[in-house]
Amino acid sequence: MPQPPPDFALSSPVPPRPDLPPPPPRPRRRGWRAPVAVLALFGMLASVVAVGWPSAPSGEYRFLERSASGAPDRWNPCQPIHYVVNLSVAPPGAMGDVREAVRRVSEATGISFVSDGTTSRTADQQVGSAFQTAMPGEPRWLPLLIAWVPHEHFDFLVDTPQAVAFGTPYNGDGSLADEYVSGVVAVDAGRRLASGFSQRYSLGVVLMHELGHVMGLAHVPSGHEIMYSPSVRGASLTPDLTETDWGPGDLAGLKLLGRNAGCLPPR
Repeated sequence: MPQPPPDFALSSPVPPRPDLPPPPPRPRRRGWRAPVAVLALFGMLASVVAVGWPSAPSGEYRFLERSASGAPDRWNPCQPIHYVVNLSVAPPGAMGDVREAVRRVSEATGISFVSDGTTSRTADQQVGSAFQTAMPGEPRWLPLLIAWVPHEHFDFLVDTPQAVAFGTPYNGDGSLADEYVSGVVAVDAGRRLASGFSQRYSLGVVLMHELGHVMGLAHVPSGHEIMYSPSVRGASLTPDLTETDWGPGDLAGLKLLGRNAGCLPPR
């Protein structure tokens, strides 16, 4: 049986076991934790917590962050999520994979996504601007950015040869402190991932995994879920290599982050 590549999402500390009580709610933060050091961006997933809110009917899911009420941080499902794509060093056909991955997220959550086209904006610029625009008349929060990064720079950003992509959301402030308002997905352009969704580790499925993080899902140990990671305690040695779409836990978690969970304050 072929072995999967190392975890294609950002490495992060092992989250607590789901059969243990969740930790106390974390203090609320204003904006990005470490705006000065770009590398600190990738420590954001250290805030992963295990939570069942409420328990899934089947499968396994975990959330990245939760509010004092115990509800997971999430996007406002009553507003569309705008996104842009930087294809400057992307492989042929990448935009088609982005559109299909976004469609699958939208279908699972009930949240509308709006493509604002392509951009020259980089992941560094997205983070360096604290996910905000200074352009008069523009919305404060930048659209979700999906970008390919040259291999040498990607290695510098994540400081590990194991990652091939990462995705993370960004919280607002004030009344939006428990709400995601922007985010970024970055893919290592030097990795030759098969295009489409025919394989567990093809580009389309990798994009689904990272968009799962952007929506608020954390890693799980079950190899039957797209959000699987071998870095999680108790993880399967190998995932189900035939799985190329959301598993039951993925779908349950995304539903709790989506339209069925109700509206949040507008961004």
